[in-house]
Amino acid sequence: MSTKRLIISDVHLGMPGYAEPQQLRTLWRGFDELVVNGDLVEMHHPVYRAKAGWQLVELRSLAEHDGIELTLISGNHDPYLAERRHLVMAGGQVFATHGDVLHPSIAPWCPTSNQVQEEYFTTEAALAPASRMNLETRLEITAHAAHISWQKHIRGEGLGRTTTLLSLLARPYHIARLLHYWAIVPKLAARFAAEHSPDAQFVLTGHTHRQGVWRIGERVVINTGCFTYPGKPLGVVVDDETLAVHRIRKRGNGYHLDDQPIKAFKLAPFDSNETPVAGAREPLLKITA
Repeated sequence: MSTKRLIISDVHLGMPGYAEPQQLRTLWRGFDELVVNGDLVEMHHPVYRAKAGWQLVELRSLAEHDGIELTLISGNHDPYLAERRHLVMAGGQVFATHGDVLHPSIAPWCPTSNQVQEEYFTTEAALAPASRMNLETRLEITAHAAHISWQKHIRGEGLGRTTTLLSLLARPYHIARLLHYWAIVPKLAARFAAEHSPDAQFVLTGHTHRQGVWRIGERVVINTGCFTYPGKPLGVVVDDETLAVHRIRKRGNGYHLDDQPIKAFKLAPFDSNETPVAGAREPLLKITA
């Protein structure tokens, strides 16, 4: 039986003034499955975590009521929301991961990136010699570094602040770092897929909040943007034959896909009954609060 999937990212439920579960309901009409490629909920910030938890329960309830399968991939703002940290679809042609794994500092534009990178390399040295640096290990270490960053925030060590336009304007050097990372991250994503999912022709990420579609060598890299600042999300539709990229716009009380895609690609034939390959296993690390 064929499945029509919609892939989005960076909803950040719990953040004031942004997407609400009911507003996403209009987005999944006509689909069998909604895949959220990281940062569905704002578990990163202690102030928003309680609201995010309630909204996650509401979203699950709405999806169940509407008969929509909800597939969650963890991001750096919700690193232990799900064990799944990547997803391979369409017979291996589509590889999705949030994108925080592409750089050891997770978010190179943040003022705390050096501390996060230090945590990453410390964990890597302790647990993962070069011979063990496979996909799952890299994703697990990234989740650990993200978790530690917001735990330190809770303890008052200043980590884990949410990046906003005003906070960036106060740090011009970090604007330059952000723009540089935006320029190089499509190539990093293509290189990462070549190493860890070499059959993938399409690489789906989020994380940087910069939506776009780039052709990098033999691969197409798609960043689905975000529902928070700067608020220009994309939705990727995958069915039995095509992968299409649509703009998502807020109209009235809900979000909707544009009727016409901005990009559409033909997929090679694959077994539509095949179960997507997900990254879920026993964790390398025991996380404590």
